[in-house]
Amino acid sequence: MFARCFEDKEYKQALGIAVESMRLDIAEKAIIDSDDVKSMLQYCYEVCMNLVNKRDFRCTVLELLVKLYRQSNVRDYMNLCRCLLFLGKSGDIAALFDTLLQNNSEDDTLLVSQIAFELVDNATQHFLTTVRENLPEVPAEPVENEGNYIRNLRQTHNILKGDLTIGFYLEFLYRNNHADLGLLKKIKSLFEPRISVLHTATIVTNAIM
Repeated sequence: MFARCFEDKEYKQALGIAVESMRLDIAEKAIIDSDDVKSMLQYCYEVCMNLVNKRDFRCTVLELLVKLYRQSNVRDYMNLCRCLLFLGKSGDIAALFDTLLQNNSEDDTLLVSQIAFELVDNATQHFLTTVRENLPEVPAEPVENEGNYIRNLRQTHNILKGDLTIGFYLEFLYRNNHADLGLLKKIKSLFEPRISVLHTATIVTNAIM
């Protein structure tokens, strides 16, 4: 079956069957031999996260993906970091961030920020802390004549702390707040604070507004 898939260049079918039958050697061959390595790596990641139920085998597949991402010329650092996040390799993510920031490329800097924001949304606080601990330390406040690398590194630290995300959430809530404070005060004055049901109704009214 595998031979026929390779002869017909049905690499996705070969990859799916290989993952299902736990033949990672075949899965690796299907990815490497395909004409579009990037899409095959993405497909393998989706199959692994959605269809593989055994955690140990899922980790093994993700380790294979990490190896292939590093060996290939595919610059899909977002998916690479997703694999490293599931594997709990905070040090590897920090090393990747540092390498990209040292390139002093605007695209790489923006990519690091994008990945850092996704980590804040999906990773635990402990994981974020260990990523920050593995990054080079920077002064808390800007200093005179500091380079782009230090400035971008400080920005990455601030993102991983969650401060910027909280600020963005608050800004969004304030901007989209259409509550009528006069109406809320009027409702609040019409009942006694001891009546919890009416107090809850006021809170719900504020949320709906």
